[in-house]
Amino acid sequence: MGIVMKPPAWARPFVLSEHEFDVDGQIYKFWVLKKELAIELRNFVGFPEGFLFISEEVPTEFREFMLRHEVREVVNRAGQEGRCLATLRQELDEVPLDMCIDYIRFRRELFRSLVMYYACQGGYEELKRELAGSLDYLETL
Repeated sequence: MGIVMKPPAWARPFVLSEHEFDVDGQIYKFWVLKKELAIELRNFVGFPEGFLFISEEVPTEFREFMLRHEVREVVNRAGQEGRCLATLRQELDEVPLDMCIDYIRFRRELFRSLVMYYACQGGYEELKRELAGSLDYLETL
C-alpha cells in the first residue's frame, strides 16, 4: 500500500490540517478532518487505501496513539484474526501512565459507539468481531 500524499476528492472539503508523524521508523502523513464528515460516528479515524485521517473531535494528545493503531493494524496485521485487539494492546502499552485512565475511558467509549454503529449495518461481520473483541478487553480495564 502506498502512502497517500494528498487527500482524495471526497475528503478535500473536510480537511482542516495536514501533519506527519512516525510509526515504527516510517513517516506517515495524516489529515485532521471536520467532524461533519461523519456526524453519526464521533471521534472517527480511518486508513482507507493509504489515506490516514482523524476527526477534529479527537483530543490532540490522543491522536497519534489512535493513528498508530490504524497504521499497525492495516499494514502489519492485515488479515490476521484478532488484529484489532493485538494492536490495541500495543497501543495501550505506549500511552503514558499519567494519561492512561483518561485514554482507556475514551477508547472504551469509542469502541462502544463503533460496536453499536456497525450493529445497525449489514455485513462487516469480520470488522464486527474485531471491534467486539477489543471492546470486551477494554471493558475489563
